[in-house]
Amino acid sequence: MMVGRQRAYNSTILMDEKNLDKPTYDRSLQATYPPGSPFKLINALNWIQEGVIDENSAVYCYGGYRYGPRKGAFHGCHCDIFGGPIRLHTAISKSCNSYFSTTIEK
Repeated sequence: MMVGRQRAYNSTILMDEKNLDKPTYDRSLQATYPPGSPFKLINALNWIQEGVIDENSAVYCYGGYRYGPRKGAFHGCHCDIFGGPIRLHTAISKSCNSYFSTTIEK
């Protein structure tokens, strides 16, 4: 694909920034992610290393997480998995706030 006569043509297709499915799109610098999402990965790795969780640890998400004095404040979740068990792989792929907020209390 990147050799021969079609190289220039194929290169422009791969570099097209309008299509986010392209392999040359630099997601680390150009994509937008919720501000806490990269830290979720770091915390997950730390918790696995410390034995707090493993890949089968499950948390139930009910659309968010209650915290603060007497659990009065609410932080919503956007994972769209309501009432079901969420394991680490899904929590990372869906960026589930409930999973990571509940796990940090352990």
